[in-house]
Amino acid sequence: MKSKQELKDELHRIIDSIENEETLRVLHQEIFPSVINYSIEKKYAEDVLTEEEEKELDEAMRKAVTDKNENQDEFLDATKRWLAK
Repeated sequence: MKSKQELKDELHRIIDSIENEETLRVLHQEIFPSVINYSIEKKYAEDVLTEEEEKELDEAMRKAVTDKNENQDEFLDATKRWLAK
């Protein structure tokens, strides 16, 4: 398992490699807040919810993030096709 610093370094390298401004905006405005909120809600849920409720919350959060990403991917693909015309 990677250390905390290794994970941070890898994330920095990935972000630094992104040249597309729109992709950076999506990360900043959509993805990062979703991940942070998920982390906060998970920590809170561990103190309040049963194990079964926690599993349901995890699945719902994963689905919400996945659906948002798929919608964003569809939008970006459609935009690329439109711009290519």
